[in-house]
Amino acid sequence: MAKAWATWRSPELRAALVETSVSRYHLSPADAERMRDEELRAARLAWEFHLALYTPSPDANDLERPDTLWRAVLELPDGSRLEPVQVIALPKTEKSRVEYPYVTPWTREYSLIFPKTGGGADGAPVLWLTGPYGTMRFDFGRR
Repeated sequence: MAKAWATWRSPELRAALVETSVSRYHLSPADAERMRDEELRAARLAWEFHLALYTPSPDANDLERPDTLWRAVLELPDGSRLEPVQVIALPKTEKSRVEYPYVTPWTREYSLIFPKTGGGADGAPVLWLTGPYGTMRFDFGRR
């Protein structure tokens, strides 16, 4: 059985991460504004998720490969479904363990990027991950 944890890099989360970086790294006002603009632009262009995945077999933890047995689908509030345009395997860093405390030595980290289309762009999405070790559903509805 696989285990996974996901975080939607929503506009609100991006803003919070920027403010944390500005404070921790004592960024100049110009650098802070540049970082805010980059994150806002990224949030407008795509749905992005940080995913940490554990599989019993390390060979099955291969979301970034074109021939992976896993399938990621994003379900939007209007019912439309999207496939990722990019899946990036992320390097392990201490910073990611702070920002995403569910990351462990046994998980692999990914960035899943889905295109923002006109439909369903205003609500909270549902991320599905299906593969050889099960199906996982991540509901990002605001409560």
